[in-house]
Amino acid sequence: MKKIGAFELSVDIFNVANLLNKEWGVNKSYGNTALYRITGFDPVTKQLKYSLNTSGLEPLSGNPYQIQIGANIHSN
Repeated sequence: MKKIGAFELSVDIFNVANLLNKEWGVNKSYGNTALYRITGFDPVTKQLKYSLNTSGLEPLSGNPYQIQIGANIHSN
């Protein structure tokens, strides 16, 4: 019997944790957002006046899950 070729199928899953649960496999961070904002300087106490940045939500970063399917045909 003569072998005429082969067929190969592959499936790759990236970030499986995020596939199982949307809260897993992500990074919650404020990035470059400043938590405090300087609003002035008090010369009497020689201290900075500041306000707390409470605007916005935590942005999610990281990749959501990805599924990659591949096929390969080998011939002789």
